[in-house]
Amino acid sequence: MKPSYIPTQDSQAAIWMVAFAATIAAAQADYKVTLAESAQVTLVSGAFNTALEVATNPNTRTAAAIAAKDEARATAELYIRPIATRISANPTISAELKVTAGVTLRS
Repeated sequence: MKPSYIPTQDSQAAIWMVAFAATIAAAQADYKVTLAESAQVTLVSGAFNTALEVATNPNTRTAAAIAAKDEARATAELYIRPIATRISANPTISAELKVTAGVTLRS
């Protein structure tokens, strides 16, 4: 079963992804992520956010725009989920940092 930290609704998922990207970018060493990982999270979350804006704007909403948004979300989740899971599972990362990043605390 996948962790539930990434919201189901696209608009909420975009907010979560952008916040996650900003949080880990600001404290890469604390979250045990590389510069490359952080940059990629920022890139894919931004791409999803942009695609979502296009797909939800009445002036640009088309079947192709919706498909592009769905693909951008899938790509973002595919890249972000393992990093978030790794952060959640790492016992050397504090609960406070995990909550700040928006990942699930493990018991």
